[in-house]
Amino acid sequence: MKRVVGSKWARVNGVASVIAKVIEIVLWLGLVWLVVGVVLLYVNRSAIVVDSDANRVYADSISVSGSFLDMSVYLGRGRMRDVVYYPLVALVLVAQLVILVCFALVFHAIAGICLRLKEWEYSRDRVEGPFGENIVRSFRFVGTCLVAIPVVSWVIVVICALLGASVSVGLGSVVFIMLGLLCWSLAHVFESGASMQHEMDGLV
Repeated sequence: MKRVVGSKWARVNGVASVIAKVIEIVLWLGLVWLVVGVVLLYVNRSAIVVDSDANRVYADSISVSGSFLDMSVYLGRGRMRDVVYYPLVALVLVAQLVILVCFALVFHAIAGICLRLKEWEYSRDRVEGPFGENIVRSFRFVGTCLVAIPVVSWVIVVICALLGASVSVGLGSVVFIMLGLLCWSLAHVFESGASMQHEMDGLV
């Protein structure tokens, strides 16, 4: 019965690993697309204009939004906010790039955790278990990335506000802080479990 349950969880972890890897690939592709869009926008910089809401700049069919997470930066300046303010565009792009990279790294780490758990279910005697150093390090890394996402976003928004931009900030990004702290707590729990396991192995 225990072996059947273990096999079932191994399949679940295998599916979760594949899903996380697919999401990671999509995020890296999104990052590449964003970089390509920035290059094309720079090539056509003489044709860049601000849309009517001042929350997006575009040239031909290429555009950059001033929104990231639950925050928005209005990219125009002047009385009607109809003049492109390039420092704001650059700062928003930095925030979007950092967010994409952090999310891609988070799902890369999650895929690795699920894959290690799957391998452990199939060969518990030969593979490092859930209380191993790799799992602990991965949880800490995921937690750091999740905390970094809103922190970097808030810093960018503050800088944009100091430059005179109109900004709007929601509270939804606090969820990432909580998830990051949860991952750090899990890392601590797994580290404590590893210490207890080593002590029991020493007694045996």
